[in-house]
Amino acid sequence: MMTYLVDELVDADLVERKPAPEDRRVRRIVATAQGREALADAERRVAAVEEAVLGGLTAEQRALFQNLTYQAACLIHEQDPVADSCRTVSEALR
Repeated sequence: MMTYLVDELVDADLVERKPAPEDRRVRRIVATAQGREALADAERRVAAVEEAVLGGLTAEQRALFQNLTYQAACLIHEQDPVADSCRTVSEALR
């Protein structure tokens, strides 16, 4: 599944596979200039939506909202291995 996703990102010129310097058999997935631009654009758009939705909250209220949102997501996915990384992110937001 991951190979198909990376293939699509390569086809879209968002990433490229580069040989790892320590082992030519290993390929690293590296963002292209277009990929970095697309990521920066997505980050700006997410920030704008967050500001539109959470703009009326204080910094403390935003932090609480984000923490509770991550906790809720982790509870929903508690049977999923991703849940451990969710808890790590949630704890980092505290």
